[in-house]
Amino acid sequence: MPSIDEDKAITSAVKGDPNAHPLTPAQLKAMVANMLLRIHHAAIICSDYEQSKRFYSETLGLTDLAEHYRAGRASSKLDLALPDGSQIELFSFPDSPPRPSFPEARGLRHLAFEVEDQCKRALEADRVAVEAMRTQ
Repeated sequence: MPSIDEDKAITSAVKGDPNAHPLTPAQLKAMVANMLLRIHHAAIICSDYEQSKRFYSETLGLTDLAEHYRAGRASSKLDLALPDGSQIELFSFPDSPPRPSFPEARGLRHLAFEVEDQCKRALEADRVAVEAMRTQ
């Protein structure tokens, strides 16, 4: 089989077919863009597991799917579902370092939910800080 420059073409051999025709990067991009459906989950390492669990479960009303305690890591994990089926994985780890805010650090910077006005007012009434969606 002739060698293929990976910068110019990507084959579907990654699916196990070594005889497949190569895809150009543009073809692969178009194919993948049409197959990405939504974000499945976001993982959050929290500083206070019980407080975070109450916030996501009780204040926001997300559905608890599964909760596990991993003794070997002294870590808890809670899977929560949003109404659209996407999920939040809430983790606790002992002595996890705080996320520096300046200079900006790599990784998840924030998680933003789009909500109805009624939800915004309810959260504010419960003294939850709510910000307008920024576009810049």
